[in-house]
Amino acid sequence: KYLGLSKDSSFEDVQEYLSKDPSSNCPKPCSCHTVGKKDSCYEHVVWAQKFGLKHLDWYPELSATSTFEDIQAYLHRQGHSECPLPCTTSNEEQHGNLRNATKAPILGEEPEQHKQQQAHEDTACRKAAPGSQCEKDIKFAMNRG
Repeated sequence: KYLGLSKDSSFEDVQEYLSKDPSSNCPKPCSCHTVGKKDSCYEHVVWAQKFGLKHLDWYPELSATSTFEDIQAYLHRQGHSECPLPCTTSNEEQHGNLRNATKAPILGEEPEQHKQQQAHEDTACRKAAPGSQCEKDIKFAMNRG
């Protein structure tokens, strides 16, 4: 039923797939990707989780309770090009979701142009809301579909 998806597909992969189905209420996900087993970054994150976090001085922004996504985000910020920005981290609620932060107008851009562009970006993509039908559909597809 879900052509092109596999058991290794990420939450965002499934959301992207469902967003293309006219009968779905899933929005297009934003440009982020939490890595899965098929991604080259995955092994780096797993290694850091199993061994690296025993040496917190190697990872000053992380702690023993850092999530998989926290580690991926850290590796991304450190310039590991094979590690894209993940879609969720445990820090988002504390620090705000930076992917959805309001962007400043570009020099020379008219305020009305900026408002229209920002409105378009705000509706262009978003993560499936917790508890929404979209999130339920994604979890169904990942677990049973």
